[in-house]
Amino acid sequence: MKKFLTITAEKILAKHGNNLSDVLVLMPNQRSCTYFRNELKRLAQQAVFAPEISTLQNWMLSQSDLVVADNIELITDLHACHKSIGGDLSLDDFMGTANVMLTDFNELDLQMADAKLFFRNLEMLQSMKTYEPGETPTEYKIKYRKFWEEFGLLYQLLRKRLKEKGKGYSGMILREVAEELSSQLTIPVYLIGFSGLNKADEVVIEHLLQTNAQMLWDADEYYVKDEMNEAGFFFRKYLSKFRIDKEQFHKEIAELPKNISVIGAAKNMGQVKVVADILQNKLRLTEKEFLDTVIVVPDEKLLSPLLASLPENISSVNITMGLGMAGTNPATWVEILFRLYENSVKYQSKSGVQRYYYKEIFELLQHNFFRLLFGKLRTDAFIEKMKEQNRILIRKEEISSSFEGKLNSIFFEGNDTKGFAKYLSGIFTALLDTLIKRARGGNTVFASDAEITYRLLNIIQNTQSIFATDESISIKTYIALLRENMHNERVPLEGDPVEGLQIMGLQETRSLDFKNVIILSANEGILTSGKNMSTYIPYEVRREFLNTYKERDAVTAYLFYRLFHKAENVFILFNTEPDELGGGEKSRFILQLEHELKGANSKAEIRDLVFAVDPPSAIGEQLIIIDKNEPVMNKLDDILTKSGISPSALNSYINCTLQYYFRYVAGLREQDDMEENMEAATIGSAVHHALEKIYDVKKGEPISSEQLEEVSKDKSKIEALIREHLSERFDIESLSNGKNLLLYKVCVKLTEEFLKYEIQNLKQLADSGADMQIEMLEEKLSHQLEVNGKQILVSGRVDRIERTGGIIQIADYKTSTKSPIPILNEETWEELMTAPKFSKPVQLLVYAWLYYRANESKNISLRSGIYWLRAAQKKLDTLRVDKENDLIDVPTILKFEVKLKVLLAELTDTAIPFTKTEDIQRCKYCEFANICQRD
Repeated sequence: MKKFLTITAEKILAKHGNNLSDVLVLMPNQRSCTYFRNELKRLAQQAVFAPEISTLQNWMLSQSDLVVADNIELITDLHACHKSIGGDLSLDDFMGTANVMLTDFNELDLQMADAKLFFRNLEMLQSMKTYEPGETPTEYKIKYRKFWEEFGLLYQLLRKRLKEKGKGYSGMILREVAEELSSQLTIPVYLIGFSGLNKADEVVIEHLLQTNAQMLWDADEYYVKDEMNEAGFFFRKYLSKFRIDKEQFHKEIAELPKNISVIGAAKNMGQVKVVADILQNKLRLTEKEFLDTVIVVPDEKLLSPLLASLPENISSVNITMGLGMAGTNPATWVEILFRLYENSVKYQSKSGVQRYYYKEIFELLQHNFFRLLFGKLRTDAFIEKMKEQNRILIRKEEISSSFEGKLNSIFFEGNDTKGFAKYLSGIFTALLDTLIKRARGGNTVFASDAEITYRLLNIIQNTQSIFATDESISIKTYIALLRENMHNERVPLEGDPVEGLQIMGLQETRSLDFKNVIILSANEGILTSGKNMSTYIPYEVRREFLNTYKERDAVTAYLFYRLFHKAENVFILFNTEPDELGGGEKSRFILQLEHELKGANSKAEIRDLVFAVDPPSAIGEQLIIIDKNEPVMNKLDDILTKSGISPSALNSYINCTLQYYFRYVAGLREQDDMEENMEAATIGSAVHHALEKIYDVKKGEPISSEQLEEVSKDKSKIEALIREHLSERFDIESLSNGKNLLLYKVCVKLTEEFLKYEIQNLKQLADSGADMQIEMLEEKLSHQLEVNGKQILVSGRVDRIERTGGIIQIADYKTSTKSPIPILNEETWEELMTAPKFSKPVQLLVYAWLYYRANESKNISLRSGIYWLRAAQKKLDTLRVDKENDLIDVPTILKFEVKLKVLLAELTDTAIPFTKTEDIQRCKYCEFANICQRD
């Protein structure tokens, strides 16, 4: 079966021979022009004088003296019109409104609506929505009506302003061409493959048909005859308007064999996996067959995963589609530069020192464009250094010195908008040169990046024109303009049409025929985008003057059905999983096809399938056993005899022996993250530091309530102590605003509250004739214990040891929420060294035992407990030997020592390997759960 463009090329060659120089061929889009040009070359028996081949829109634009203005210029011109009639919106606030207005103005002109009648009806309709007889209108209603009054005025003012500059938006220019076209073309004109025309197109085509033009339609009577089929909507309208010869319509959908598979797949990755399977196992294409196969991608987000999933035998691909600029490599690069500048202004120090937010710096240094521009620099070492120092804000001098000034050009300082535009232009000019060199060197990965960078550079350079009319524009507004333009910009990707597997957007398939068709994302909301339209014009007015979503869906329906004209194998894929984009619901086009085509075409076979990935065969959880061989024991012995084992390490071993191995023997650690806002550990250490400094001056002598009252009244001293500690992790200025300021105040408050209750405790002690004396603060206690012939060092850092009323009290500060400390009894003694719920008793008993061994006092009696700094009453929460007794005597301490020896003997026993705990609940918050397959 011959393709539509092949038949068309044969007709033209048969009629005009090889001299087509005086023939004009007008087509719907650039891609169809390219394919048609190649068909002429292929079919010509000898050298051919080529015809003029153009899209209808480009030809119409060439008939006008007006130049199409870029989007940024249109926005700024419309804003100027807004200001000229007393509008008070800034350019920043007006941008969103401007884009919607420009879209509406463009459509109004394309449909050649009577502007005066249109805006009068629109104003009347919208005003009626707020009109109440006898009611005094509110300020909102007054503004609402004013908006609609000014809507039509802005349309007129913008057109006038643009025309004075010799410019216009595309709809405006095309309308004027349609209204003023008077020349009678004497050369033959062919209009090929059109449908879904706007009014301006229709007027021009009617004019051409009155001269020497011929329409060649690409439609099938299957959907043209069916009044209910959206795909034939426009053709049924054109039958009389353009006096179409019905014999032109194909009879292919209802007569030719069709092998159609409708395949549901989960999410985007499921769909691209199906495509790979179709190409490799169903179609099994040879290189010659690539050109006869198309993958239609209505949702551009699937392009990258699709390319990554193509089988290895697909040696070349040709991408032809409009790609949104947002999310591309060049767009992410410029967005980093925007945020780099914005945050440097935001975080500039009070003394004017330029500082940059670490996220932008890290993103910048790790972006692949950075390496293209600056080569291999030691960026990883710099990033690690900043992480170690927790440098949230990084000074330019640090970056400059670390990279010997090589990065100075990447930073912009000051508030000169022209200078900022020049700075961006310089960076992207250098980037474009580099990308082009790489692409020409054979690295095709950079070809699309070069195309997008070129378009982005054009946007940046075109914005220079706004400075001629408004030199006061700020960098903030300039960035907002660029962002808005990039958000709306689509880059046409066009490769060589005569090579490789074809990947296209739906619009780009117009007039093209393929034997094998694969359509992705055939879901409602994507293939038919629904009723949502970005417009200020209500449906009632659109229906009367413009197009509605129904006409838009009719165009989509035609593009969908025309893919079936010559196709033999069609695979229609849709997402089975519900999501915010409407996944899970088949496009109604599929339902219509399944319901109607089988009855119309006995040669059509339609299969409804679901792609399911077989679940992996059940694999039992992998055992992890670390034998205590010689290298492991050497490392373990070195740790236990030199560094020692702390209460935290003991509790880690009790929780899971493998966790202890990973953390202390293998030395595995989670990657350190930047601490932008104070974490609980930092808050705790800051309060610890302040209390240590406050009590340190009175260590070794009784403390009176009066002394602490004097300290507690000096809030500036407490604040200074907190800042002293936090300055090691945070820039002092970062503590003066936002969440860190609140958390800094929490640190001060916790310290003040502790002192408040400590004063009360001291007064109660004084009333009973006792006192309190601090013996130790933040000091390390240690003792060697002989186990299995080895001297194992047990150590722990104690926050505070005090003598209160003659009793030694060992205290640990905790800023976490208060939780019960289990009471020691016969049952808990048995579980003490096996269950993690006894981690606090183990820690407190280790402190008591270390103190006892450090003093070797036979008559010692002490308490060991926790000061919960967040608790309402800051009294020592002590470990209890029974419900009534919180004194830990020597027999209790020695009993614990026996259990400690047994545990350490197990730890050093070469016959007992490190293994995973059997209690999976213990793995819930373990940083090694992923390694153990328990995450």
